[in-house]
This record gives sequence, C-alpha cells and structure tokens, in this order.
Amino acid sequence: NICVLDKLHRISVYNREGDYLFPFKLSPTSNHYGLAEMDGRLVTIQENKFTTKGPRDTCLLFINLQTKTIEKKQKVIDFAQDSKCRFLKIKNQKIYVTDLGLNKLYIISGNSMKSIG
Repeated sequence: NICVLDKLHRISVYNREGDYLFPFKLSPTSNHYGLAEMDGRLVTIQENKFTTKGPRDTCLLFINLQTKTIEKKQKVIDFAQDSKCRFLKIKNQKIYVTDLGLNKLYIISGNSMKSIG
C-alpha cells in the first residue's frame, strides 16, 4: 500500500495502482509528522497540542492498517515547550526522531531511548 499523511488529520491509504482505499483518521487535537513502516505497522509522530500537565508532549503511534487500530503509543518527550519532533527514520529495528526545536536526535529501540545533542 501507499500511504499519505495529510493536514486533515488522516492517513490516506492507496493500493499500488493508485486507487484510493480508505482513510485512517487521527486525533484532530494533535499534529502528526513523518510516516514510516516497521514490522508491518505504520509509525508516525504525534505532537499533542495541549495536555492537562502542560503545553505539549510527543509520542510515536504504531498503526495496524489491517485492523485499522493504533496498537501502541510510545512517549518520546514529555512537556518540552520548545520541542519540535518532525522527522523519523527506521533502520535495523531502531527509530530515529529528529527534534528541530531542541537540536536533538532520539534513538528508540524497543522501550529504551537515548538522545544525542
């Protein structure tokens, strides 16, 4: 499948011929950035605009398009005012997330995470 993340808080899913299949709706109160595939699931960055504890937090969503569900939500950073996680890459079962606001790179492997910068 071909997947497109758009500004309307959804992932549009197409087949290899370019035929539209279905939308996967995301939270309209959050911003989403980047789209990658890992172990048959889509991964995207979700930046929550406001939470009960502060202005924002950022997590990764792991989406199963076959069941049309979010299977996992993994926290990247808590309540950092200047954080702007925008890009992600997956290689060798590691997820790399760039934070343009804090000038950091987060490397996530399973449930562990380290930051550089």
